[in-house]
Amino acid sequence: IPVINLDRVFPDKLSYRTWIGGDNYGMGVAAGHYIGKKLKDKGVASPVILEIQGIATLPLTQDRSKGFEDALKTYGFSVTAKQDAQFTVESGTKVAA
Repeated sequence: IPVINLDRVFPDKLSYRTWIGGDNYGMGVAAGHYIGKKLKDKGVASPVILEIQGIATLPLTQDRSKGFEDALKTYGFSVTAKQDAQFTVESGTKVAA
């Protein structure tokens, strides 16, 4: 049975035939540039930037966070705090509140 792995990393490359995944670091960079540009355009000098993560321990989340931070640095900004939301609507809502 051919297994197609979507956007997760399996430790054993023999457990799937094809992997389809996104550029998680690039997604973070894109988000960081979007936020950084919006804040600069509005003249915000010292923003408080909070990152609500899906599941903080996953490599894809860590890649996105790194890209986000790297892009924000180009605007002179940094992430003030991060919070793991465990990838559910309920926990995400609680963390955001």
